[in-house]
Amino acid sequence: MTFLPPFAVLFPAFCHALRDPDPGYAREVTALSDIGIPMSVVNLSALIAGDLDGAFRYFRSSNSNRAIFRGWILHPQEYRLLYSELLKRAVELITDPDEYEAATLFPKSFPHISSEAVPATWIDSSDPLLALEAARRVGDPPYYIKDFAKSAKEIFPSGCLVSGDNLLEGMTKTIRELQDFRADRFEGGIVIRPFVKLRLIEENPFGGETFDEYRLFYFQKTLISKSTYARIGGDVTAIPDYPAVAQSIDSPFFTIDVAVTEDFGARILEIGDGGSSALPPTVDPRSFWLSIVHIACERQEWANQAPEPTIMTVTPRAPSSTSRASHDRGSS
Repeated sequence: MTFLPPFAVLFPAFCHALRDPDPGYAREVTALSDIGIPMSVVNLSALIAGDLDGAFRYFRSSNSNRAIFRGWILHPQEYRLLYSELLKRAVELITDPDEYEAATLFPKSFPHISSEAVPATWIDSSDPLLALEAARRVGDPPYYIKDFAKSAKEIFPSGCLVSGDNLLEGMTKTIRELQDFRADRFEGGIVIRPFVKLRLIEENPFGGETFDEYRLFYFQKTLISKSTYARIGGDVTAIPDYPAVAQSIDSPFFTIDVAVTEDFGARILEIGDGGSSALPPTVDPRSFWLSIVHIACERQEWANQAPEPTIMTVTPRAPSSTSRASHDRGSS
């Protein structure tokens, strides 16, 4: 019996070769080719600019009328536009716009994780005075901030950490840095957390540090991958699977990011959309996509045609560890 792919995968087009997927997804493209899953591209820069002809110039439909988006974090209105334009081309994304928002926007997902998460609050604006008033309700300073979809961890402590004697001045400065860094990708308002200490795994001799962090992927409420976020890490088997949380998230494809803190043990940092969450380097992309294919085929009564999956729990080497103050992680 011929294997009928249950979906296609849609990647961002490479800016220097618009017919090809962005090379950042090369490992996954190779795996999908090996499995036999069709792929296409959309020019996201053109989509964001409102150039729909340019956005879909090299889009090619397949035998499947379902697709999984595997790309950048989009604003909800951009994702809604992508979804509606694909429908016009007889393709339906597996994650609809409301489900995308449910996993991408922190205020929508936090009620589902609050009992397992680092404490947090948020404001629907960028007003530093309102942010500081909200911050005081979740604990003492210092504070860590992000927008509704992502942090500015790449420039930490700028754009992230609020501390010092004059907290209002510090909040004003840090919000401005966050907005400047995120620019037109800034989403919604400001999320505020107490600054927590994460377990340190290793210091990079070239700069930077690796902390005890994990990413869990779920497809149709089923855990398909649990791994350290970086190439090295702690004991992934000690991290819960969070089945109750997974059942409560109104999305077919999402991630749970977890960190081991000094004071609270393993805590959920946030939920992310599965399609726009990076695959950690220790995860085998072929096994990852085979797991998704198998579940999708089961739901469509094609399980006997699907290649067998391998559910992944990846434990890399773990050097001796210490701990120090760190910041939490936005989806990426």
